[in-house]
Amino acid sequence: MQREEYSDEMQFMLDVINEAAEKAKILTDSGKRIEKKSSYDLVTSVDQNVESFLIGEIRKKYPSDSILSEEFNSRTVVQKRTWTIDPIDGTCNLANSIPQYSIQMSFVADGVITCSAIRTCTGDLFYAQKGNGAYCNGTRTVSMPRELSMSIASFGDFPHSSREASDMTLRAVAALKDKIMKIRFFGAASLDYGYLASGRTDMVVMYTRNAWDIYPGILLCREAGCTVCGMDGQPYNPSSPGVIATNNEELLELVLNS
Repeated sequence: MQREEYSDEMQFMLDVINEAAEKAKILTDSGKRIEKKSSYDLVTSVDQNVESFLIGEIRKKYPSDSILSEEFNSRTVVQKRTWTIDPIDGTCNLANSIPQYSIQMSFVADGVITCSAIRTCTGDLFYAQKGNGAYCNGTRTVSMPRELSMSIASFGDFPHSSREASDMTLRAVAALKDKIMKIRFFGAASLDYGYLASGRTDMVVMYTRNAWDIYPGILLCREAGCTVCGMDGQPYNPSSPGVIATNNEELLELVLNS
């Protein structure tokens, strides 16, 4: 049975993320301005314009809600009703004309991730509503485990701000490399989570606390039947330095023991 609670927010999110994707394509095709945001990070005019559009639409529909977004509202605290926006997840890929990036959003109600959507540059639409399952292009998805030797694990980029986290990534890669089929670095958290939720991969290891990066995928993977935990194996909470999501307990044990 479809849950009616927050169904308006879910439909609004789907409508605006599809419209934002059309705007992003036009902006990308017409030429993008690229700037260096920090030593290891880029921002483009596409990021900024897409985020401005989504903020404006949320303000019109839900003027009293909070917005946590990567470019313009990155210090917002998650409050009673909060939207997260990652206008282009995978900016470095977009800047280098690599077609592996997405727009992603989530809606948090009283601290609970309730709705999320990911619209990839290749046209896939992943979305989830708490208690109502995960979907890819309108079809419900369940992420089922495969034999360990056939599994694919993906990792987020090496975190430059934390030597400890980078070392943990290397240890986890080493623990998996001879036991599974492939290891991937897509360069976009949205793809990591979307592919896991739709059964194309089997694990995601992501070292970040940025809600706009991970909240959409956390809900999507939970609703697809995956285990989602912090780096210590306990249920994920915002204080964790990162997230592990998987459909396979053997994979989880290999990473936790690395």
